[in-house]
Amino acid sequence: MLQKGSKPNAETSFNEVGRDSWNQIMENLFRTLNNKLSQNANIESSFSGSTGLVAYVSNQFISCGGVGDSSAVIYGWDGKETLLSKIHTPQDLVEKARIESKGGEIRQSQDAKGELYGPPRVWKPKTKLPGLMMTRSFGDSFGHSIGMNCIPSNIPLTQSRLHKRKDHR
Repeated sequence: MLQKGSKPNAETSFNEVGRDSWNQIMENLFRTLNNKLSQNANIESSFSGSTGLVAYVSNQFISCGGVGDSSAVIYGWDGKETLLSKIHTPQDLVEKARIESKGGEIRQSQDAKGELYGPPRVWKPKTKLPGLMMTRSFGDSFGHSIGMNCIPSNIPLTQSRLHKRKDHR
């Protein structure tokens, strides 16, 4: 295991750090980024925000963390793709349950005639705010007050799970 206080580098193996440690490293990074964004007086982030992806690539493994509805994919030499991230939308039952448990509501938009349209979105009950199509983000502090968050899904892959080049020895 990686010694307390030491930092991973390009030679660090996945087993030296472990899945739980990588999840915590990514979560701490995303929380720090979100806090810096929220504290920046020059950026209005109550009703605006962003998706985000961070990938750590070493000689031994790749760890990709993400929030929102952005995706990361790696293509192997054999042409096969491996998804490195998970999108966070209200259609996901786990995401929906978290939002609802924190006071948010998942529903479609409504036009002037009361007709529903579009995909499910995150709302504060009985309002037309914020109406977001993702459940995790940087910023969007209003949405975070009703269950959204900036905690990334982290998908670590060891090099043995990555596609090798056909002529690789």
